[in-house]
Amino acid sequence: VSTVKYAYSIGTQIQGSLWTRDEDYIGIAFGQNFPSNEYARGGNYDNTESHLEIYYSLKLNPHFTLSPDFQVIWNPNGAGSGSNSKTVKVLGLRAQVDF
Repeated sequence: VSTVKYAYSIGTQIQGSLWTRDEDYIGIAFGQNFPSNEYARGGNYDNTESHLEIYYSLKLNPHFTLSPDFQVIWNPNGAGSGSNSKTVKVLGLRAQVDF
């Protein structure tokens, strides 16, 4: 049984040349997962899960980039407001080393 009937996500990235940081980027994305009827009939949660992500890619030198990232997930795993599941917030940091 598939847990997802359908899903979508959309996002964009803007280059830092708008603020004189040609090799930096800022990005944002949003998406939703809609549970399948079979999954919900099996006693599972049937609410739509939504997620938002925002990041900044900071090129510190030709070989090193840091990217702080923030994500929010509403109704994780399709659990609605009547469940014990809370909105999830995740803060991350990615480091990239290029040789």
